[in-house]
Amino acid sequence: LVIGAVMIAIGVTAGRTVSQEAAYTAATGLKAGHFATMHGILVLPVLAWLAAHTTWAQEQQTMVIGIGCASYVLAAGAVVMTSQLGIDPLTAPALVPTGLGLLGLLAAGASTLAGIGRRVNAG
Repeated sequence: LVIGAVMIAIGVTAGRTVSQEAAYTAATGLKAGHFATMHGILVLPVLAWLAAHTTWAQEQQTMVIGIGCASYVLAAGAVVMTSQLGIDPLTAPALVPTGLGLLGLLAAGASTLAGIGRRVNAG
């Protein structure tokens, strides 16, 4: 949310001092970081909700959600950091931590979905 607020502040300043058109392009370097961080608001609660619908013990649910959260922080943090440094987050050096984070998040999601599948098959 902070990145979005900064983007708005930059855009408003550019809109008032330069032009309305400049307001839309002034904070383009922050778009990737804003995109990455805002998706956590959508993805992580879904992961927690899905984990709650497995037959797993609370400790296992917490562990998978923790892995998902840590992986998300790695991926989103890499995108935010590289965009702040002016590096494209999809280039080779930046893609390693982003990719590892996304793989961890996908693994947490896949194992959670498999846990739900076992619950349906076991019932």
